[in-house]
Amino acid sequence: MVITVNLPPEILLETENVLVRRMSLAPHEIAPLHFHTQMHEHIVCLNGKIAVAVKNDNFERVLLPGQSIYIPPAQSHQ
Repeated sequence: MVITVNLPPEILLETENVLVRRMSLAPHEIAPLHFHTQMHEHIVCLNGKIAVAVKNDNFERVLLPGQSIYIPPAQSHQ
């Protein structure tokens, strides 16, 4: 079953150069495949576990609490 994200992320901090958002996912919930033209993204797992797929590099990484992954601009990911 594929479920896409329906709730908007919570904005924790926003400045001219930084945007920090918290996104909650239900079990088996999947963010749509996307990329950012200029934004550098850091995904941090706060609790549970999350699978992050990076399509350009053709790999998937499972993050546990405290772990993170960096996604540079133009990298398709979900």
